[in-house]
Amino acid sequence: MYISRPWAVPVSGFIDDVVLWAFVDTLGWKKGLLDAYASTVNDWDVVGGHKTYILTSGVLVTGYHKNEPDRAIDETTPSPPRAPAFQGYADLEKHALTSYTDKLTSIVIRPSAVYGRAGRINVPESYFAQAQQDKLVIKGNPRRLFAQIHVDDLADVYVKAVRAGRRVNGEAFNISSFTPFAVEDVALKASKAAGFKGAVEYREFDPTDLLASSGNRNIIVNPQKAVDVLGWLPRRAPFLDEVEIHYEAWKAAQPHHHHEAKPASKPETDSASK
Repeated sequence: MYISRPWAVPVSGFIDDVVLWAFVDTLGWKKGLLDAYASTVNDWDVVGGHKTYILTSGVLVTGYHKNEPDRAIDETTPSPPRAPAFQGYADLEKHALTSYTDKLTSIVIRPSAVYGRAGRINVPESYFAQAQQDKLVIKGNPRRLFAQIHVDDLADVYVKAVRAGRRVNGEAFNISSFTPFAVEDVALKASKAAGFKGAVEYREFDPTDLLASSGNRNIIVNPQKAVDVLGWLPRRAPFLDEVEIHYEAWKAAQPHHHHEAKPASKPETDSASK
């Protein structure tokens, strides 16, 4: 399968009675997969009588306040006309949320920018990689805010959504910590932790970039629905509070990284034996 965006990664796997698929570029394939899975569940004598389907989307697929750039978005935010790519994902979400049956619970989870656990595709950690190449490029409005979520807190959402079961059937959840950060602050502090001392290049988004349509606006997310409905709370520290720790974890996870063995110390000579 060809994936043209580094942050659109397919995840396919079964965990007990749960199936998880992250969104990919092959939207038609994904819709067909969901339909086939729902049909199989309905025709199959399911042990326990019930399965849960979770579609991982993203907060960029949800709506935004066109005339109120500093206002947080939630699951009720109206959607202005989207770029074609995001409209496709929105259509897939709608299909997923209306595909539930008495044997299939269908849920959509929309993470914001994920960080932590030495993630190689995470947006904040991407600045470590740039710094290692002795460059730093900040695209779009450098002072725009974007929401973040630690991967551990995101994982907790999935656990709580599965446990909620039919109670959250047909629901979508926007997931984020309560503290968004400016892109420039994340880029500068992350690159500094990685030892970058060069000049920063500020650049507009390429018109062909999938993020070009949303790259200059704030992405501020209100996750209160997940708090109220799932009993979830983000507990991990913000990225900037532990940027040095995240850098060390990222560095240790790189394929080329290795720990150099310290030379063995020479045994001390007992002067009395001479």
